[in-house]
Amino acid sequence: FQQAMGDLWKQYQGVMVQRLTVLQELAAALSGKMMAKELRQSGEREAHKLAGVLGMFEQDNGTQLAREIEQILGKDDDLSVSEKRQLPTLIEDLGNIINLMGQNVDYQTSTAIAPEISTRLILIDPNLQLGSQLQQLVECMGICWQQISNLEDAKNFLQTTSPDLVVLNIDDIGWRKESLALLSDLATRTPPVPVLVLAATDELVERVTFAQYGARGFLVKPVTAAQVWDVSSQILQRTRSLRVNILAVDDDPLILAALRPMLEPWGMRMTGLENPLRFWEVLQSTKPDLLILDVEMPHISGIELCRAVRTDPQWQELPIVFLTAHREMETVQQVFAVGGDDYVIKPVVGAELLARITHRLERSRLLQSLSTKDALTGLANQFQSNRDLHHLIIQAEKNQQSVCLIILSVTDFRQINIKYGHQVGN
Repeated sequence: FQQAMGDLWKQYQGVMVQRLTVLQELAAALSGKMMAKELRQSGEREAHKLAGVLGMFEQDNGTQLAREIEQILGKDDDLSVSEKRQLPTLIEDLGNIINLMGQNVDYQTSTAIAPEISTRLILIDPNLQLGSQLQQLVECMGICWQQISNLEDAKNFLQTTSPDLVVLNIDDIGWRKESLALLSDLATRTPPVPVLVLAATDELVERVTFAQYGARGFLVKPVTAAQVWDVSSQILQRTRSLRVNILAVDDDPLILAALRPMLEPWGMRMTGLENPLRFWEVLQSTKPDLLILDVEMPHISGIELCRAVRTDPQWQELPIVFLTAHREMETVQQVFAVGGDDYVIKPVVGAELLARITHRLERSRLLQSLSTKDALTGLANQFQSNRDLHHLIIQAEKNQQSVCLIILSVTDFRQINIKYGHQVGN
């Protein structure tokens, strides 16, 4: 993330200097005893944006200075004599910080970000030959397998990484109980990490157990690298459509650019939108799992967008997190009054944003599960099944395709409960 921010500074340094230039023009106008209303409004707007991003580059002093400038310019009445004296000094100090950032060797000499490997795969298995053969199979695809040979190292590594898929040798990496706990942890993450289990025996009880703990695939050892990759690629194809989609709306392109390296390493696909006037069109096309809105934007504010979203039945349950540079209680009350679920104060801190997004997604997933799934089987309940079937019939008529409905019935199911007990029956 730090490397990405260094690259962003080089990319957007000109934008930062432009924002500073507006403030410097304002300071010059103050010394000449003349300042147009439009210039004061522009200065307030640019100070607001600088306050929102400088902290993301670890420039908290810059954020504080920009916030003080914004507060002075945002007052309804004319500036006092002391404020007119204070503003040029604040703007000069802010300029020194931005200029110093431009000379900072860390940002100037940060290495270019390597092309991102689109797929991150983890093999947890002591068999080094299998890992080497898997890597050879995918070398030409720009895909990388990372092998970890023991359970403890795997747990430590996965605390700060969210891969696209994990292949887990359940019996050869450590204690079975801990291996199952890791499998469960990966399956219940937000977003969930699909796991292919390599097991020693092909028993029904084993298959059922691993499925209960969240495994997406099952292979019996010994296995070849080709078998592992064949099943892994099938799982990846199925799960890619289940990745978390996030739509972020902010008129500052720098904020949108900084959100991407915060979210995408955790398997969250982000669509950034600068122009709030295109919001409804992009919302319908991306169908996000969570919405991030900036409070203050030109033309249409985030508050107004949230209000519009909550009036549409399709989007009433969509989790909405606000970004705001304002700390006033009035803004916070507005956010919740229009239906926002949470808010994050700019400058955005990655860990805080991730925690809030994850909590909202987990709550949304839980509520959706309770309302659409049968608690015992995990299958769609009657309400959801009817809705899914209705949707399939409409799509089939539209595309002139067939619809097949299969009904499965277990013969003499009562006898299973009597002989083996309800737990086995369930």
